[in-house]
Amino acid sequence: MKISTIRLLPLLFFCLYTATIGQAQTLRQRPLRSISADSVVFLSKDQTNLRMAGMIGTIPAMPRPLTEWRKKDVKALLKTAPTPQRPTLKAPQSVYEAISIIQHCLPLLQWTGEARYCDSLNDALFNQLMPALLIKSFEQHLAQQAVVDAAQWMYLTDEQGVSINLYLNAFARIVTPKFALTLDQTSRMPFGSRVQVRVGGLKSQTPLELRFFIPSWQKTMPLIYVNGREEFCTMEKGYAVIRRKWNAGDEVFFDFDLTPRIEGSLLRVGTLYYVPTAAPSLPAYPSNELNCYEHPILQGKGFTAEPITDKPMLP
Repeated sequence: MKISTIRLLPLLFFCLYTATIGQAQTLRQRPLRSISADSVVFLSKDQTNLRMAGMIGTIPAMPRPLTEWRKKDVKALLKTAPTPQRPTLKAPQSVYEAISIIQHCLPLLQWTGEARYCDSLNDALFNQLMPALLIKSFEQHLAQQAVVDAAQWMYLTDEQGVSINLYLNAFARIVTPKFALTLDQTSRMPFGSRVQVRVGGLKSQTPLELRFFIPSWQKTMPLIYVNGREEFCTMEKGYAVIRRKWNAGDEVFFDFDLTPRIEGSLLRVGTLYYVPTAAPSLPAYPSNELNCYEHPILQGKGFTAEPITDKPMLP
């Protein structure tokens, strides 16, 4: 069977990125810009509704403006935190750690555009902050605030286009000095594999970059489709970049590989950790049952496992 060179190019770009991920980074001339949290409407009914998370505790949490970092300060930050941190998954200490990770990695993401920092942001959000929302404590309110603020880095923009950093059920209206558009995102992430993004609000044949975050746990480049046809894209700094002329109604979709794997005493499925009832083993599969949050339960030999967002680990 012959495989076209065009089909192989995204994989080659993906391999090149993973091979050079440890090299020094160059800061951008200008940082990627966040959007207002009020520009994003979340459509889910669980913890992935970032605005609803602000209403869980007794004290509501409202979005706060993100800190704007100067380039010289980011250079200093890069020296102190060149490698993204990984979560330790111990509550309540993990809440403070998660906030520290976000404070370090968000400006680095904005000034480098490197997906490695987006990896850390997603880890902190789903595996440390969201579990803390279920525990009534002072740390719960800190977690609420950080989760609500995450709406502002879900999409980052520059003059060329938009970087999509979080895959959640959401509708966003994005307005910049160079362009304006809407993104209608449908996704069951981090619990399901499919991501769909419908573009709207554009004039016909508007040239624009859409940059889709590809997490480090995704070992192969997913096939990306635009309007049902496989689309050529390049792998740049951990993002699948589509450069084309867009029309209102264009739709992008792709699937991530959510095959479970064991990490320590937990199972990992994509971004999310699952807490097992006994020592985990492989293979593990989604059972036919959902938990009280309507999230999938994994089942293996002698154990079941629920998402850490629903079954927080205690000290």
